Amino acid sequence: MDFNDFFGPTGTEGTRGMRIATGLLGAVAGGAVGWGSAVLLEASSVAWGVIGTLLGGFFGAAFSFAIIVGLLMGLGVVLFVVASLYLGGS
Repeated sequence: MDFNDFFGPTGTEGTRGMRIATGLLGAVAGGAVGWGSAVLLEASSVAWGVIGTLLGGFFGAAFSFAIIVGLLMGLGVVLFVVASLYLGGS
């Protein structure tokens, strides 16, 4: 990791826009879980806000991981096709 992973136009999970989108998706999902839990269980909003924040971080990380796995699968397919075409694979 370097400076560009955090502040540059691209990083480990893709472009800055994609990193912002995954963070927002995780924040909204975690906030909804925390708020819904506080309403349903009639618990302290602060406690469930903390739990929602943790879950939001998890959802954001899981979504980023899914993107990376998808990109690696696409790369594998491309490598298989290239190997089949140019190296005479079966």
